[in-house]
Amino acid sequence: MLLSRLREMGTDAIIIQDLGLISLSRKYLRDLPLHASTQMTLHNSGGVRFVKELGIERVVLSREVSLEDIKKGKRKKCCRD
Repeated sequence: MLLSRLREMGTDAIIIQDLGLISLSRKYLRDLPLHASTQMTLHNSGGVRFVKELGIERVVLSREVSLEDIKKGKRKKCCRD
């Protein structure tokens, strides 16, 4: 399985674009951090909280998100531990 080869290759995190891959990654590579890709189209604090609960450590927001919306999310502390 390609996922198991990632550790051998020295991968330090996995950029996820599919919710199903989160489950597989947690099953086979528990120690690697998961980052959400822009392709997950996360664009609000609810989406960020949802993927954090699934184990995502870093989110790359959709490019359509405005700077003002990013600031609002930061004020809500949705992106912090």
